[in-house]
Amino acid sequence: MGIVYKLKPEVIARIIEEKKKNQLIGCRKLAKIIYNQFRIKVSKSSINALTKDAGLSMPIGRRPKNPAPPFTPAANLSAPVTSEPPVKVEQPIILPPPTPEAIVPIAPPPAEVIVEEAAHAGLIFLKAADYLLGGTSSIAEIVKHKVSTQTEDVAGKSEYLIYEPLAQKSSLEVEKFLQLFAAQKFNISGLEFYIQELQFKGLNLDIGRSLTRLFREIRCVRIALSNGNILYLDGQLRSTWPTPYIPYGFSNTLHNLKKYINQCFLQENPMVFYIAPDDDAPPEDFFNFIFALGSNAAQISTLTFCTEQLEEAEVMAVPKNIQYKFIFGLGPKQFGGCAQLRILGNFKPLPLGPLGQELYFASGEVTLSQVHLNKSTALMACVLRKSIDGSNNFILITNLTFDKASPEEIAELYLNHWPQYEDTFGDFRRKIGLFAYTAENYRALSLDDFVPGGKSAQDIRDIRMLFGLYLRSLDAYVKRYFMPWGYEENDFPEMVKWFYSLPGKVTLQKDYVAIKIATPANYPRKEDLRYLTRRINEMNILLKDGRKIWVSN
Repeated sequence: MGIVYKLKPEVIARIIEEKKKNQLIGCRKLAKIIYNQFRIKVSKSSINALTKDAGLSMPIGRRPKNPAPPFTPAANLSAPVTSEPPVKVEQPIILPPPTPEAIVPIAPPPAEVIVEEAAHAGLIFLKAADYLLGGTSSIAEIVKHKVSTQTEDVAGKSEYLIYEPLAQKSSLEVEKFLQLFAAQKFNISGLEFYIQELQFKGLNLDIGRSLTRLFREIRCVRIALSNGNILYLDGQLRSTWPTPYIPYGFSNTLHNLKKYINQCFLQENPMVFYIAPDDDAPPEDFFNFIFALGSNAAQISTLTFCTEQLEEAEVMAVPKNIQYKFIFGLGPKQFGGCAQLRILGNFKPLPLGPLGQELYFASGEVTLSQVHLNKSTALMACVLRKSIDGSNNFILITNLTFDKASPEEIAELYLNHWPQYEDTFGDFRRKIGLFAYTAENYRALSLDDFVPGGKSAQDIRDIRMLFGLYLRSLDAYVKRYFMPWGYEENDFPEMVKWFYSLPGKVTLQKDYVAIKIATPANYPRKEDLRYLTRRINEMNILLKDGRKIWVSN
């Protein structure tokens, strides 16, 4: 395959053109045509490899009924394929007009439980970062109408290229793992031709620009109420805050946060926050917020997404005269006498989910009081315990009524977002404490940080190099947001060794996909791996068919 890279684009275009005109033409005759026109010798093996990558090689014994439309080359295309900064091409290769795109339905979740062994189960940690950043979907949107590759294969080929450096020893295993999460099965044959097409079209510029924009981390959402009050949410929706100076560890990607906010404010799903502000009494900003969500008095006017530097990234208007729903966690002694709990029913076992937690729940009612505002409100509650006769472990408060959602459904909604709520509280407090020591040295993530020579990602012409940069940025995202503090100093090969190359099992259920990571005997980083899986589960990552991803070890 190495010789294909040495061919000039116009030579490749001519070979593809002739092959598309006549799929019965042989390599020997194609080599003669190229020699007569360009006075260069091309081996039959190179021509065969090129036509195979382009999906034009014909199985033995079959004849095409309808030859493919011709591939028309540009008149003057002499820019070589290199990893140097791009040379502007005045006349790119002109592909035949695309046929109307068929609507490919998303494959339904499996009816029965399917369990698959996965040699590269650890890739889920990088894939989780990609789901949050939206890189693969962004690339697919740019590419799908501009190349001849089948639409359903574009996302698959693009995603495979991201993880290709990890597939050097077992590319089939990496492809198999990625296929488990794909909305439609994809085909990675013709990968070299796909790369060539991306470069001929100059799509490296669009892809580089798009990937660079993904790294807009949102530190907070500024909420403006109709009565003039302002309050803030952190990017991960852990709580409400009276100030925008929120710890950086609670930031989120613009792509992921907007997706979730849209579900809550446009599709009217309940907003699920980890916990009410950690205070002796309900703060005024928290009280104003829950009143603004659930009443018509002082409504939410706008949501402003603010970057790490507190600059405005986007402003979103909110539909009026709608009562939005919320669920907050509350510690059993939080807010002291300002939170009065009344249990209304008996405790019942909560069905075990993918993580196998044993919990009990009961319905209840909580009355919250705010002395300075001279206000109080009664909210429905779901009370959680670890044993049926134990003490109350955690309280979920909501403005959902039990005729709209049962206590069991409220518990499931909350635990889908915050499954290990006790462990999450410890992490919550640690990140607040670390912020005081690390804030001065904080630096926002950027794709350009991984480009050698101080260049920009938009200067990279080599498609494989560009996808490799994105892989390194996914690793940086994992280390910053999913790993214990201090892991940002670990290099990529070390992360591959201890985490990304771990095997496991993937269980495909109707409602979720569970990945159980396996570790070798005497594996020294079990606690760090447990921390990693718990942080990922908190991000509520959903596949296109609505199934949630759960990770355990």
